[in-house]
Amino acid sequence: TFSSTFNIPYTKFSLSTKYFEKENASKKWFWDPLKFTTSFSLPFNISLSQEYIYNIEDKKNDKYSISFSWKGLSAFYNMNREVPYKFDPVQTWIPASTEKKFIPHSLGLSFSNGSSPFEIYSWKNRIHFQAFFSSSLHLNLVRLTDSYFTFAPKITFKIHEFMDISFGATSRNDSIIKYFGNSFNLPITFQGETNIFKDILYSFFFWDKEKRQLSDFKLKSINFELTHHLKDWTMTISYSIKPTLKTVGNRKTYNFDPTISFFVQWNPIGDIKV
Repeated sequence: TFSSTFNIPYTKFSLSTKYFEKENASKKWFWDPLKFTTSFSLPFNISLSQEYIYNIEDKKNDKYSISFSWKGLSAFYNMNREVPYKFDPVQTWIPASTEKKFIPHSLGLSFSNGSSPFEIYSWKNRIHFQAFFSSSLHLNLVRLTDSYFTFAPKITFKIHEFMDISFGATSRNDSIIKYFGNSFNLPITFQGETNIFKDILYSFFFWDKEKRQLSDFKLKSINFELTHHLKDWTMTISYSIKPTLKTVGNRKTYNFDPTISFFVQWNPIGDIKV
């Protein structure tokens, strides 16, 4: 077994592999893939990392990934050795060959202000308002129609040592590729609105059912939570709604199934909970 790590200011490298014996195999000795990782911790909260895996047995590249983060913003890019696919209008995605190739696999971008939310204080800082937002874009470069986009806003209202009230929702769009369809030259005609900003806006048209149903931004959950602080005790009531697909006869419909939970904790001894 070989494993090494090198550290210099702002940078860390690691390299590892293994040569091992395997019983009841076509041959006796095998190599583990060679793994090489690099990470950079730069000023201004900037970090960059990459990972490379080489299959010594097959003498081929197995994986390469690179990621970047700065404060609440992050991005990644992956390449894998796998079977490529091509789009067929009838059968959707079919294998383009039987041989695995080292090809781009996925690309993503995400943002969250969880570490630095928008805040407003009032009444000598006894009343506190927070607004959170997180969003992520994931592009599947092997099967483009499996790409998606999510966003989840959340607001919290706090009264010091008395009550916390929070409300959040999560929405997801599984047809994100239609906004970039012309760029990838897919042999398909996309339905609905192909302007992402209009599509987001239509999802909030609560007064217009037709426009709202045309939007591909679908609600995945609504969450409401109330926390009451009682000195030695903390009481929390949460209410969550998630749509579930149900089949009645030959008809499929979505129902909103609620989940209600009630939780009490004795603060001096964290192990005592009800």
